[in-house]
Amino acid sequence: MIFPDYELGRYQLQSAAATRYIMGASAPEPLELRELLALATEDELKQWRDFPLNYSPNQGDVSLRERICAAYRGLGTENILVTAGAQEAIFIAYHALLAAGDRVQVITPAFEPLVIVPQAIGADVERVPMQLGKDAWRFDLGQWFERLTDDTRVATVNFPHNPTGQTVSKADFAEIVAACSRQGCWLLSDEVFRGMEHDPAVRLPGAVSEYERGISLGVISKPFGLGGVRVGWIACRDTKLLQRMLQIKLFLSVCNGRADELLAGIALNHQEELLQAHRQRIAANLTLIRNNLDRLSPRIQWYAPRAGCIAYPGLTGQMSALEFARRLLNETGVNIVPGSCFLQGPSHFRIGFGRDDFPRAFQFLLDWLD
Repeated sequence: MIFPDYELGRYQLQSAAATRYIMGASAPEPLELRELLALATEDELKQWRDFPLNYSPNQGDVSLRERICAAYRGLGTENILVTAGAQEAIFIAYHALLAAGDRVQVITPAFEPLVIVPQAIGADVERVPMQLGKDAWRFDLGQWFERLTDDTRVATVNFPHNPTGQTVSKADFAEIVAACSRQGCWLLSDEVFRGMEHDPAVRLPGAVSEYERGISLGVISKPFGLGGVRVGWIACRDTKLLQRMLQIKLFLSVCNGRADELLAGIALNHQEELLQAHRQRIAANLTLIRNNLDRLSPRIQWYAPRAGCIAYPGLTGQMSALEFARRLLNETGVNIVPGSCFLQGPSHFRIGFGRDDFPRAFQFLLDWLD
């Protein structure tokens, strides 16, 4: 195994000491344990008090897998592998699917591991860049079709998209599925922001529900503000492939912590209450941004997102996003993430607006720009 440099991780580590406000965060306001347990039923609270501190099943607790597969059509618990967060899920899925010389198609800008993990395996990574419209990033379906070749083994998509906050229509997603089906390649769908659409009506189905070679990746941290609960998952119809993934997991986390799995189960059982609270905060913070576009516009071009609590605006001048982010951090303590961490967009940066302290951090940004 080869572990390349991870720019996002390195930037976060280097910037941690100076950070007062995390305004590049991709997850909403973190929940406190008492807030999550306040939603729990008596039976869930009893399980929380009395669970044994022994190993959890390697594939994941059965009741948790039942709850996860309820989000997908036609799946059973045998189709779910619980992982230690989404990062492990990406690592496992790629290592189960790829060998050196295989071809992978990935949308950029991207969460770095979606690109650098297959590169480390020795795969040939074809990047399909998102395009800039007048006031929003957009996915170019025609270009995506052109780059999908006969030797593509895995087509990787990510909707809702990190870092732009964009998504595609259900019709376009159906076209993506149909193209993969015609070509016979695997469709690896990073769906960690699923459920965070600003309008729930645009939520896409899971790729695993639409295509026999579709693989859906999910996680607890992003939609629910539970980064400290290290639970992600892989949903896959091919149980033989899933068992191969399980064998890889045995060399990594082996199994998940029982406490993590119990808390993840509570969150999934009460997900609508959690999502609604986050949506309200996100909507209020987006309104604050829109009301101050005139103060941003001399230096920053805003590109409106449609999902999640992130956006990927750009700088209008000559300064690089990396220099801009470093100066902002050192002079105000406000931490954004430069585009160098996402493999497309040297003049762009990720901003997160899902936290309670966003209005104060945003005011620091506005005053600093002035």
